[in-house]
Amino acid sequence: MRLSDAVSRTGREGLQVHRSWWVAKGAISHVIRDGRNLRLKLLNGLEVPVARRAVIRLKDLDLDAG
Repeated sequence: MRLSDAVSRTGREGLQVHRSWWVAKGAISHVIRDGRNLRLKLLNGLEVPVARRAVIRLKDLDLDAG
């Protein structure tokens, strides 16, 4: 099963920010900008890569995504 298919079946609040990463909205602490690259810092300390095509989804969440 593709990750996007699994995400659509969960019904949970979150978003797929990279090919192999899904993140719950409530788990995001802040956005880290490193040049053109973005990462999400999660409440548990993990840093998650953000695909360029997912940046617009972050802006829709009103996170500081540049």
